[in-house]
Amino acid sequence: MNNIKQLLLNKAKQRKFQKFDIDKPQTWCEKMAWLQINDDIELRAKCADKIRVHEYSLEKLGKDICVPIIKVYDSPNNIKLDELPNKFVLKCNHGWNMNIVVDHKDIKEEMQYKQQLKNWLETPFGLRSVEPHYLHIKRKCFAETHIGNPLDYKFWCFEGVPTYCTINGNIGNNGGAPYTINWYNMDGKIENICRIDHPNNLDWIDPMPQHFELMKEYATKLSQDFHFVRVDFYEVDGVVYLGELTFTPATGFIRWTDPKIDRMFGDMIKI
Repeated sequence: MNNIKQLLLNKAKQRKFQKFDIDKPQTWCEKMAWLQINDDIELRAKCADKIRVHEYSLEKLGKDICVPIIKVYDSPNNIKLDELPNKFVLKCNHGWNMNIVVDHKDIKEEMQYKQQLKNWLETPFGLRSVEPHYLHIKRKCFAETHIGNPLDYKFWCFEGVPTYCTINGNIGNNGGAPYTINWYNMDGKIENICRIDHPNNLDWIDPMPQHFELMKEYATKLSQDFHFVRVDFYEVDGVVYLGELTFTPATGFIRWTDPKIDRMFGDMIKI
């Protein structure tokens, strides 16, 4: 873990954090780094694994509310598109942003999909992103049910308590502009919290999901084992799906327009 600590310190320097103390953390970013080293890494790996998180949902909620898996593959070579529905999503389980969304199946694309998945599976994702829990995941790929492109409701949970919900990209996502992120409290009221890289838009109020209260209930149960975790949900045709559990949003290094937010969030984590 000493190597991980040095990598995290290097990353903080690259992100231009003038002061960054992992040994006596105070801010959210510092505590994210501390937890990378000191938290239960095997439990984190289980919950960050996009396949095994189905088990965790069943354990904590008594039911699997994750987006249904069609089939799991130990190797991309085992994928046969003619066995899959017309619409589906191909994913790897050991990181983020490793998704192939297939809206209309074309058998001619099979080899291209397999090569992309193979490249991802050969990548030690957690080393590149300095998120060591991803390195403890047995790498696999899988086909998942296509549920469209619904809004993603991301619940920021501190010490088992869902505290904020973020919703991405309500406007301004054209021409390469950074997408917006709006922050809401648990009453569904917008908060003036803002990241430097993803501005908020206080003039736009996102509609809260039909099952906002149910999402809060699920987030509470799913976050009980952790000092901090972000629990992501979708709502499609009145059904709530668990997207993923995220332990280090933006790899744990976020610059806020108001630095007081970093300390405020840090104070919510009791380590």
